[in-house]
Amino acid sequence: MLLRAMFLLAAIAVLVETLLHGAAALARAALQQQELGATRAAFAAAIAAAQNTAASQGVPTPFATCYLSGASGCAIGATATVSTPTPGAAATPSACPDTACTVYLQNNTAVAESRVTYHVVATVTAANGDALVTRAGDIAFRTFETPPYASLVGTLDATLDALENGGVGDDGGNANAAGTLIDVEYVRSGVPSTPIPGNVWRALDEHPALGLPAWDR
Repeated sequence: MLLRAMFLLAAIAVLVETLLHGAAALARAALQQQELGATRAAFAAAIAAAQNTAASQGVPTPFATCYLSGASGCAIGATATVSTPTPGAAATPSACPDTACTVYLQNNTAVAESRVTYHVVATVTAANGDALVTRAGDIAFRTFETPPYASLVGTLDATLDALENGGVGDDGGNANAAGTLIDVEYVRSGVPSTPIPGNVWRALDEHPALGLPAWDR
């Protein structure tokens, strides 16, 4: 009888320990999802901030936010910084094998098309300030003299390096990508006439991929 009771208690103890481990694993998985969600939110907010300053070639100031509040304060915080990336090495022949790597910017002063690239770092921290997740990547914008002033054309982080050989993707302004060139025409107001082309093209080779830090947990 005593042996049976001891066996039953041991079985209950094993079951309780298994349940506790399972609950802890579920809690940790839920927390990891919160951390990843905070990283994505901070990264997206940094992209939006960069877009607001891209047309003026400015750099937004770093910002911090509390993503998840806890009983004793901020349980999960997120910070993001935006900077101008260090130029990478010159492109190799394999990085730009044909004219598809060349973009044409509309240099007419009415459009003043250009490109600007930023390096974004989003970091999620615990309540004690320890870094939990870091995401870093480059983003590129087409900029214009008129609205929308800046348009996102590509992003690249270390998780996609194996898929991107030529850096931040950008088909805009590529003569081989239909409908991506910006054409300028002059038409006399109120007078039926043939439009006069006003294109002023400036060629620009796409930059090679930059060295970016990998995901860090």
